[in-house]
Amino acid sequence: MAGGYGQEANPFFAAVREFACDLCSDTGDPLVMDFLGKQMMMSQHKWVRKMWWLPQTAGASFSFVSGVHNVGVVH
Repeated sequence: MAGGYGQEANPFFAAVREFACDLCSDTGDPLVMDFLGKQMMMSQHKWVRKMWWLPQTAGASFSFVSGVHNVGVVH
C-alpha cells in the first residue's frame, strides 16, 4: 500500500495499516519461531533436540515465499 498498489477499504485502519502490519510480521513471527527453536533445543527427547533448526527454516521459507508472492502481485 505504501507504493500506491493497493487501497485500504476500512478508513479506521488507514492511519495504522503500515505500522501495525509491519510490527506484527517483522517481530511476531521470528520471535515465536525462535522461542519454539529454543524450547526444542532444551527438550528431553533427543530427536526433538536434533530438529531445533526446523522452526527457523520454516519461518525463513515463509518470509521468502511471501516476498515472492508480493512481488508477483505488484507486477
